[in-house]
Amino acid sequence: MELAISYKRFSSPAQARGRSEGRQGDETEAYCIRKGYKLTETFVDRGFSAYTGENSDKGDLKAIMDLARAGRSPPSRRGTSRGCRAAR
Repeated sequence: MELAISYKRFSSPAQARGRSEGRQGDETEAYCIRKGYKLTETFVDRGFSAYTGENSDKGDLKAIMDLARAGRSPPSRRGTSRGCRAAR
């Protein structure tokens, strides 16, 4: 079985109060089930803007990119969720 990681992001407090994170997670899990992937970790950027590139400068997206550049994969911690900070 191939392993997969998930990346979820939203930038506004209104999105934090809504279903943005839950919807992204539901869609990711459904995709992994359809494809036969084992979801091993979820990275979350809460309150980081993709428009300004903040998520790739200091968010979990940066952590994913740094691991990929180093030729490493994220540690497997099934059922965990990393979040750099709460939405503003």
